[in-house]
Amino acid sequence: MTRSAASFSPPGLPALDWASHARLDQLLAVLIGEPAISAVQRAGGLARLLRDRAPAEVDDVTRARLDAFRELALRWFLDRRVPPGVPISSPAAVAGALADLALLDHEEIWVLFLDARHRLLSRERLAAGGPSSVEFRQSLLFRRALLAGASSMILAHNHPSGDPAPSPNDRALTVGISTAATLIDIPLLDHVIIGAGGCTYSFAQAHYGRLDPDTLKLASDAASS
Repeated sequence: MTRSAASFSPPGLPALDWASHARLDQLLAVLIGEPAISAVQRAGGLARLLRDRAPAEVDDVTRARLDAFRELALRWFLDRRVPPGVPISSPAAVAGALADLALLDHEEIWVLFLDARHRLLSRERLAAGGPSSVEFRQSLLFRRALLAGASSMILAHNHPSGDPAPSPNDRALTVGISTAATLIDIPLLDHVIIGAGGCTYSFAQAHYGRLDPDTLKLASDAASS
């Protein structure tokens, strides 16, 4: 038997276009079932649940449904990635080019290689780390930049905590790469940190649109003191 739209909509919501009026808990109840609501509450929110996977307390059916929902969300983020040839002109565009980073439960550092008109040539993952840090060899970055024929580049990494505020290590890394990049004439245009919900921290925006190594070092020293 074919079910009507009214049979899916939670009580008190219109039968047609009910989803746009529904609360998060109502959407989860329809998609996954009532146990998903408490799972989200225990995880501290939907974004954290998507990053950390289903808690051990939920039953196998709910866990499978939550994992399927997480995979659908990840694929949707991947589909939203900015394709090569599109100009990258803002932190939001960087976040769009690496949209799935917001779902990860560990840090990853990526680089966007750009042409002379700041159009995306390619994106490459440089390293994956733990929940609060990631390390990589800077020589790898510069070698790949030369192989890509990049005119400039943008560094990006995620903070699984959800807070995009830079750490002292983030500041030191940006100073080091910005300084070294001037030696090979492939400037670092920005270093963007991606937090929860697509919120970002842009070193370029924080320093008036330009990553001058001397200015960055002064700011890094001031933040560390």
